[in-house]
Amino acid sequence: ISNLPFINPEYIFDIYVIIKIKSIKNNYCQFLKFLEYFYKTYLIDYDMKIWNYYNNIEHITNNASESLNNYLNNLFPTKPSFYELIDKLNELEHLSYYDYQRKIRGIWKIKKRAINKANEISVLIERFKSIEAKLIDAKCDRNKIINLWFDCLTNLNNII
Repeated sequence: ISNLPFINPEYIFDIYVIIKIKSIKNNYCQFLKFLEYFYKTYLIDYDMKIWNYYNNIEHITNNASESLNNYLNNLFPTKPSFYELIDKLNELEHLSYYDYQRKIRGIWKIKKRAINKANEISVLIERFKSIEAKLIDAKCDRNKIINLWFDCLTNLNNII
């Protein structure tokens, strides 16, 4: 359920039904209660456009403020004093300047960047979008596309 925001909204209700059927078969009573809450709250009461990132994977957090807050929390695990904050911000400012100077002198080496979770999610979603487009072009029935997105949801659960 937590990865539904990355799934094509056209198929979310169908995938919800698949999850519910599997939960009933496995007698997941507590999860079924949660599913009903999820259905009422997020599929009925909320506009799906508010919480679905299918067409906007670049902005997985709610907003830029939340992204900045996460960055600062990682930078300062404990609340810094005013002077510690100023020192750290000055240090970061100087790092950017020195990196720029090294780059214009030709001694900049680009570090290999590990693919972060957002990039992994984006790559996976784009792959499934491509497969979906091929299935639609081939005039496959809707159930194949629903199963495709259910598989995507399963893969997302393995990534996250």
